[in-house]
Parts: sequence; C-alpha cells; structure tokens
Amino acid sequence: MSEETVALQPVECPICHFQNPPGEKFCQDCGFLLGSEVKEIELPTEGEGVASLVSPDGKEFSLKKGENTIGRESADILLFFDKSVSRKHAIITFEEDRWFIQDLGSTNGTFLNGVRLPPGQKTPIYDGDEIAFADSSFRFVCPSCKREEVKAKAFILMEGKEIPISKEEFLIGRREGDLIVPNPYVSGKHCKIYICEEGMFIEDLNSTNGTFLNGEQIESGKRVPLVDGAIIEIGGTKLVFRIPHEGGGKDGEVEGG
Repeated sequence: MSEETVALQPVECPICHFQNPPGEKFCQDCGFLLGSEVKEIELPTEGEGVASLVSPDGKEFSLKKGENTIGRESADILLFFDKSVSRKHAIITFEEDRWFIQDLGSTNGTFLNGVRLPPGQKTPIYDGDEIAFADSSFRFVCPSCKREEVKAKAFILMEGKEIPISKEEFLIGRREGDLIVPNPYVSGKHCKIYICEEGMFIEDLNSTNGTFLNGEQIESGKRVPLVDGAIIEIGGTKLVFRIPHEGGGKDGEVEGG
C-alpha cells in the first residue's frame, strides 16, 4: 500500500472510535484532538460525587473531581463544533461534596434552568438541572446530589420558565441579581421584589427604561403591591408574578407574552 493510499484512510478516534475523514484535526463525534496523547482521567468513585453532562442526543460527558473546564478550545469538555461557545466558557467544580458551575465571562452566556448566570458567580447545581453553554444544552446527572426542597414564596414566569422566589428580597437585573435578564434595555440592577409580613411588593431601582406593572410605569424608589398574575415588564421583557395557593398549585394559566 502506497503512502498516498494510507493518507486517505479514515482516522479513528481513540476515545469514541468514530471514523473521521482524512486530515480531520478534531473528532467529529466527541471533539477529541486527534493525534494527541490519550491520558487517563481520574473519575470520582461511587459516593464521591459521580456526575456527568448528558446532551439531548444522549452523549455523556463524565465530570471528574476538582475542576472541569468547558469551552471551544483547550477544555476538559470540548465544544469545538459550537461557534457560539467561547474559548474558555465555564467551569464545573466538585468541592466539599457539592457541585458548582461558574461562567467565565463568556460572550453568549451560561444558563442554569433557563436563567443566565452572572459571570464569575459560583452557583450550586443539582441532579436534573438543565445547563446551557450558549446554544449547547445538557442535563446535569448526579443521583447523589438531589436538590433540597425549599417551599417557594412566589414564582416568576419568564419565557416559559418558572423561577421560584424563596427569599425575602429578590433582585432582577441584566448584570446582577437572583434573576438575570439578558436584555440590553434592562439595567444592571433593574428592580427588586420584596416578600414580607406586610405583603408582596416590587420596587424600581432607578432603572434607565423603567419598570411597568400591568402596563403602567411605577414610580422609582417606591414599593408597589404585587398580586397574583401581575404582569411585570422591564426593557420589553414580560414577567408574570405568581403566588402559590393552598395545595401547592397556582390558579389558572396566565399568558406571559
């Protein structure tokens, strides 16, 4: 067999054994850098936080103890095929028997259960959580780390996602907050929801484009009462405020858009 014939042979990935076209640099199936040394990866043993990320098509990426970087280049989980993913996008860590995720200042964001994470903020993750690195989505699987049930005081519905409010003060903003709204017309710290003995309220935090409640702009710096089904609009993004009722449910269906 001539050298030219050999060069035209498919390149088998040593990790997933996918047959790649001749001359391919990265495996088209798992993203492994073809031709590089295959290193043994230390995985957590049973009871030490065994976890993985599972893509919608069933592909599984095991997570090791310590740090797991995610990005388009030089990462533990290499998403080279998705141009919306930053070179160094996010990191998942296992420490003190818990898993955390942190966005590394990516361009298109890291999302946890549909909510964009503030860059640099380390956030705990639990079995069944939905994680998206820009346009690449995964389900976090870790049977040993179930989320503790915390009774929500209220909910926010945003773009089909239900975000629980389980604290007395709930900040909403574009850069900071318990709920990050990635809308350029939303201020860094836009508004805050208060849940206290006196009732439930919303306050505009001197935002640039204002906070609207059921179509009416509210006065900045003044707490305005919230009722179940109230429509909150910030920078053109509509949020629906819901209050749990006895039995754990919420009354009726309210359109959020």
